[in-house]
Amino acid sequence: MNREKKSYKNRIQRIQLIILAVLMLALMVTACGSREEGTKEKDDPREADSITTETVKKKVDSSVIKDDKQDNKTDSQGFTIYDDYVVTIDDLINVRTEPNTDSEVYMVLLKGVDLHRTGTKEGWTRVKVNGSSFYISSNLVKETNVKWATPMDADKISHIVFIDPAKQIKAMSEEEGNAPGSDKKKAKMAPANIGISTGNYEYELMLDISIRLKSELERRGYVVILSRDSSTVELSNRDRAVMAAGSDAEIFIRLQAGSASSDETFGAIGFINTKANVESEKIYDNSNRLCNLVLDHLADGTGCGNRGIAVTDGMTVLNYCNSIPAAVINVGFLSNEKDDKRLSDSDNREEMARYIADGIDEYFSYIDKN
Repeated sequence: MNREKKSYKNRIQRIQLIILAVLMLALMVTACGSREEGTKEKDDPREADSITTETVKKKVDSSVIKDDKQDNKTDSQGFTIYDDYVVTIDDLINVRTEPNTDSEVYMVLLKGVDLHRTGTKEGWTRVKVNGSSFYISSNLVKETNVKWATPMDADKISHIVFIDPAKQIKAMSEEEGNAPGSDKKKAKMAPANIGISTGNYEYELMLDISIRLKSELERRGYVVILSRDSSTVELSNRDRAVMAAGSDAEIFIRLQAGSASSDETFGAIGFINTKANVESEKIYDNSNRLCNLVLDHLADGTGCGNRGIAVTDGMTVLNYCNSIPAAVINVGFLSNEKDDKRLSDSDNREEMARYIADGIDEYFSYIDKN
């Protein structure tokens, strides 16, 4: 009888051990599955490291993923050398610091942005952004046939433009002086406006237009300085203005998208400083001329509507950038559904950049003749 009890007890213990082992195995499988899901959520499945060989064959033209000019020379990093231009073919494309999906995202681009390509390797395209090398998955760009400045065009460079894409991800509620020597204080950076129907952020849209404008102006032989090439910066209005005034820039232009109390307010409007707040009457006159020309070309070209120019001493960025002609161009109102949808379209943003560049061209044409 004792032997039977002992045998029964042993069987129970074995069963318990088996159940425990099964439960532990199940927990391990679940944990592994969770980690894999987390990785998938973090990666962009469109990028090169996330594309399997099978996916490339079925969904992506292999000539895009592979280096399609095998006779080109390679550099010390193994990249096939290029010196041409590509354009982004989708929205929300990661520009990375290294050619892999584990590296840091330097910036995110929307569709239609032209970039200088310097090389390709293993599904990654190396591009120059603000003088440094970054990387984009090759299946997210294509060659562009636009005419870019050649080395011979360098001799034509005669003007330097400072562009400030309004806002940033982080608002800055701390206060700074509204003008040099003024006791009046304002928030360092107000929160970005948000599209009433699309939910798009002002800082993202203005950076996109500014990058397009920079590319367009560089094609025409200008030198362009951006106050920011990322939305994660923490720059106050005064910081941006001081940066522009301390550079060699000949003009300052801020691009912004407003928000009005009425959802019926739409169109483009410009802002310049008062005569009393700039260093000379000539700077005031040239600010007025610059603002007028940019608004005219923008409104006539896109049909967005021209609300004219407001002269104000209330803008910190204009008050601290008072030594060169400066204008704030409000390209539309995100509180208006029509303007919001217009700004959300990449083709419209490309047009806007081109027409703004036309206004800048006409401004310098006048300055060079007088």
